[in-house]
Amino acid sequence: MVPFIEAGAGILGTDLDLRGQSDGFNFSVQGGTDLHYFVLPRLAVTAEARLHHISNAGLRVPNNGINDCLFLVGASFFLRSEVHRCRSHRKWIALVCERTRTKADSPGGLA
Repeated sequence: MVPFIEAGAGILGTDLDLRGQSDGFNFSVQGGTDLHYFVLPRLAVTAEARLHHISNAGLRVPNNGINDCLFLVGASFFLRSEVHRCRSHRKWIALVCERTRTKADSPGGLA
């Protein structure tokens, strides 16, 4: 199992016709805790719990905001994986490594 946290922000448009929140241009922020349970070296069942907020940041009234809690379960497939030995526990565990190539790593200096 591999626990992780996530956070994000973005913009969105709404057309919900709610009394406490104006429609149109809004902002969205979210964050949560997640868990990957690997069933194969590159395939995991993923469970997530997120807090999510939508608001127009006071650009229009009304702006009570929309808050919600999301619970998600799904599958995640990873293009690369590496298996490392955990010496302290003497077990094999799969760690998913996301790597970005830098200019120094790229042939010809191109990213």
